[in-house]
Amino acid sequence: MRNWIVTLEEDPVTGDLILPLSDEMLEGTGIKLGDIVVWDDNKDGTWSLKKKDDVCDYADTAIEHYMKRCLTLEEEVEQLKERIKRLEWSLEEKD
Repeated sequence: MRNWIVTLEEDPVTGDLILPLSDEMLEGTGIKLGDIVVWDDNKDGTWSLKKKDDVCDYADTAIEHYMKRCLTLEEEVEQLKERIKRLEWSLEEKD
């Protein structure tokens, strides 16, 4: 395994941090444009990057997260519908 020290750069317009990766680094790690990269905290102030080989696992995780979020939103919509019904009922009583 090869090691490189890379200094983050700041985008002068957005302030976003940029991790510049040289062609040598990309070739050495096997990472290509469009690959999913996993960041591992080495717990010593350094990070390791590696290419995520099993993209299906990543896609499954993303789909699972999306489906859970959809269920949560559906529940929130139902709660809002109930609140609206109660408000309408309350307004009808006052008329």
